[in-house]
Amino acid sequence: MLLAAIESGALRRGVPLLEVQVAEQFRVSRAPVRKALGLLAEKGVIRKRSGRGYDIVERIGTARPDLQDPAEQGAYFIPGETDRRRPAWQNIYSAVERDLVSRQVFASVRINEQALADHFGVSRTVAREVLLRLQEVGIVDKDDRMRWVARKLTADHVFDLYEMRWILEPVALRKAVPNLPPGLLPRLREDLATALERYPRISVQKLDELEYDLHVDVLSYCRNRKIIQMLFQQRAIMISHHYIFDLYLSVPEEDPFIGEHLTIVDNIIAGDVDAAVDSLTAHLQASVTRALSRIETISPEKSPPAVPYIRLLED
Repeated sequence: MLLAAIESGALRRGVPLLEVQVAEQFRVSRAPVRKALGLLAEKGVIRKRSGRGYDIVERIGTARPDLQDPAEQGAYFIPGETDRRRPAWQNIYSAVERDLVSRQVFASVRINEQALADHFGVSRTVAREVLLRLQEVGIVDKDDRMRWVARKLTADHVFDLYEMRWILEPVALRKAVPNLPPGLLPRLREDLATALERYPRISVQKLDELEYDLHVDVLSYCRNRKIIQMLFQQRAIMISHHYIFDLYLSVPEEDPFIGEHLTIVDNIIAGDVDAAVDSLTAHLQASVTRALSRIETISPEKSPPAVPYIRLLED
C-alpha cells in the first residue's frame, strides 16, 4: 500500500517520511510501518535521511512540485490526487480541513454533509467519513441537534484545548521517556539548536515539524494508549497553528517555542525527568497567551470566501 502510494505520485516528494506520521496517515500501528520503510529502503525506493525519516528517491514516479500547495505541506498526500488503492476520504480530507480551520479563526460554522459531498463530487458516506476523522482530532463535533459544527477559536475554547494538553502531556512524557530510542533525543536537540540559530529564517513547515517532534513523536512512546487517544483529540490547536501561520501570518519575529522545546529536551537528556515535565507544563501554559495574541492580530477582512457546504453561525 505504501509502495503503491509512492509509485502513483500520491505521496509528496520533498516531505520527509516519518514513521509516526505515516502510521497515522494509514491508520495502523508503527511496527508494520517501521518494517515497510526498512524494506523500501533496501529496495532503493526511499533513502534514510541524515536526520530523521526517509526521502523518496526521485526516480520512482514523477515529481509534482506544481501541486505542492504550501497550505497543504503538512499532509503526505497530494490534494486532488485520486488513488483507488486508498480510502476515498483521504482524497478530500486536507481540503476540507483547510476550509474549516481557516474559518474557525473568525466564527463558528455548521457543515452540511450532503452539500459537502456534492461540492467534492463524492458520496455522502465519504463525506461523513471525512467529518468523523476531523471529529477524532477535535476540529468538528455534533451540536445538541446532532448537526456538524466547528467551533470558533474563542479564548475559552483555546484555553480548554491547552488545559487538556497540560494535564495529559506531562503524564505522557513521564511514561514515554523510558521507551525513547537511543538516537531520538540527540537528533531532536540538533534540529532544535540549528533552527534556533537560523531563526527567523525558517519555514512554517519547519515549525510544524519541530512541534510534531516533541508533542507527537516523543509522546507516542507513552504506552498508555488511552492517554495517547485523548491527546489525539486535542490535536485541533496544533492543526490550527499551521493554518494561522501559513494563511494569515508569517513566521514570528520572536521564537515562538523552539527555546522552550530545547529546554525540555535538554532536561530529558540530563536525566531530570521532573524538570522536563515542569518545563513542558510551563511551555504549554505560556502557549495559551501566545496563541490568543496571534488570533487577535488577524483582520476580519482576511476571512475566506464562502463555500457551499459551510454556513457561518452567530456567536
